[in-house]
Amino acid sequence: TDSTETATSTPADDPIAQVIAANTRPNEQAAAAQQAPAATNSTPSRYMLQAASFREIGDAEQLRSRLRNLSLLAQISEVQANGDTWHRVQVGPYDDTRELNRAQDLMSTQGIEPLLIQLQN
Repeated sequence: TDSTETATSTPADDPIAQVIAANTRPNEQAAAAQQAPAATNSTPSRYMLQAASFREIGDAEQLRSRLRNLSLLAQISEVQANGDTWHRVQVGPYDDTRELNRAQDLMSTQGIEPLLIQLQN
């Protein structure tokens, strides 16, 4: 598979990403990230940014290296979906929404539109 095609068609190919994307619209993601600091006396929300999901580990490793060169905390996690193995490239976790927003902005300048994932505390 062509890695460029894989990266751009990720949500369509990854059923788990489809569910996350369907349940989280970009404007809601931004609102959630901006509202997080306002929560007082509660456990702070933690977030991950998913840059992409690949079938080929080599493609995931290449993107992870690219993100690490930007000083981002990139890692790869494997998931099974419909009998296929997917290699997700994720950045984080972030407790601080300023750092989260900085990472999102940095990824956007590289042509990567990450999926915002709120972690369960």
